[in-house]
Amino acid sequence: MKPRDAILRCHRWPKPTGAATVGGFTLLEVLVALFVVAVALVAVYRLQAQTLMIGDDAQFAVTAPLLARAKIAQIDAALPHMPPHSAEGDFGAGYPAYAWQMTVSDGVADAPESVAQGLKRIDLTVSFNGGQRRFSLHTFRFVP
Repeated sequence: MKPRDAILRCHRWPKPTGAATVGGFTLLEVLVALFVVAVALVAVYRLQAQTLMIGDDAQFAVTAPLLARAKIAQIDAALPHMPPHSAEGDFGAGYPAYAWQMTVSDGVADAPESVAQGLKRIDLTVSFNGGQRRFSLHTFRFVP
């Protein structure tokens, strides 16, 4: 053993006092904590995005059928005088992202002649954001 090593071995270093005794986090502990927080934040972000998407779907699933029923009511009022045709439009300022397309046609090929003369088929499609979501309604009305 070298004399220098013996001196270092025998020498007792004084214990630190005051601020030097306060322990801290190591870099590894900080990195692990940041990783855990990052994983949790990503999970919360995905959950929030999914919640917003489900909310939009639910709103469309409620609003589109109500708008379609309102449009069918308008068509019913004008149906006795309405020739077969196609039309499209929107629902005004109250529903700016919603639009409709309608086709009214006469009769049904499978129906007997007496019934087919007064039968009108109405195909109505309500779309949201330029066709991102669609709701279709197909109905028949008898107009004597």
